[in-house]
Amino acid sequence: MSAQREKVDQEKEGEEMMPIKLVKLASSDDKLFRVELEVAILSQTIKDMPLERFMAEDRSIPLPNISSQVLAKVLDFCYYHHDRCQTAVPSSALALSLSLSSSTSSAMSSSVNAAQNRYERYNHGQHHQVTPQPSTMAPSSSATGAPSEEALPRHWNAAFLKDQDLSDLCDLVQAASYLNIPSLLELACQAIADIIQECMTGEAIRARFNIVNDFTPKEEAEVRQENQWAFQQ
Repeated sequence: MSAQREKVDQEKEGEEMMPIKLVKLASSDDKLFRVELEVAILSQTIKDMPLERFMAEDRSIPLPNISSQVLAKVLDFCYYHHDRCQTAVPSSALALSLSLSSSTSSAMSSSVNAAQNRYERYNHGQHHQVTPQPSTMAPSSSATGAPSEEALPRHWNAAFLKDQDLSDLCDLVQAASYLNIPSLLELACQAIADIIQECMTGEAIRARFNIVNDFTPKEEAEVRQENQWAFQQ
């Protein structure tokens, strides 16, 4: 029995010692990002590429439509949501502060630091950290004061988009669309939709999105007449 257990332990140890596969992504401004394969293939676009060939030849995957700043943001999103699927306690390549009990906070801090160190090791010490500090954003749902498992990704996503201006959101939409990451595309599009909803008039929308009104007064009057329901307060 002990020999069998020892064999199982050796197999587990062997699995842990297996090298992690990395792919290299090259942004439009020629910055290289070394990313775990399992994280990178959250992008269907990357998943459909001949990845084994790229890795065997030590070639980087060019992403000519995505700058390093935007790609770093996309990878933050991918690391977090990949790690959430892999662990019971959410961990991430980012150090995200949530209002947790001291014991839970200590455990989460340990897993977050491990993921963060892993990310930095692959990228020569580079760490593109998201800045959210939503210490009051996550409502407590237990006696310990920890956010519910269900609430964590929702509040993380809100913090992830915090302080992103309209231009940043549009860049994220374009990147998520190009990389085919549906969850990120939906999140960024919803953020833009929320901005539109805050604008009470067509004029406010034009001002917010820097849209030039190319209607003549007569054309605009006709549109308003034909679509009166849209202009009712």
